Amino acid sequence: MSEVIRNRDYIRQIKDFSGLRMGKMMPTDIDGLIEYKNKAFVLFELKHGQGSVRGGQRLALERLTDALGQVRPSVCFVCNHSSTEDIDVARVTVCEFRFQGRWWPAQRVQLAKYIQRFLRSVNYELGA
Repeated sequence: MSEVIRNRDYIRQIKDFSGLRMGKMMPTDIDGLIEYKNKAFVLFELKHGQGSVRGGQRLALERLTDALGQVRPSVCFVCNHSSTEDIDVARVTVCEFRFQGRWWPAQRVQLAKYIQRFLRSVNYELGA
């Protein structure tokens, strides 16, 4: 897994967004975004334990996924993990996903499998 992490020490740095506050608004981060050759977008957010996406972060993910969905098939997965060590993101469990303007409960399947299902559903050639 570590061969794809270019700067492990930088990943551990805390990002302080407090200087970017605008009233009650604060920046949010997105754990992952994959653009598949101008054919589809996949976003994902990881939460520890049974955590969920709430408030402004949820609204930002909804709006971004829906806006991207206007031009290309797009989905956002919210996933849970219980690791305190490095996280194998392909194997985290999807708890819900945003697709075609609404949130859907997930069948608690690994993220990699859900991404493959989504790409097949939009006729993206896997391995292309």
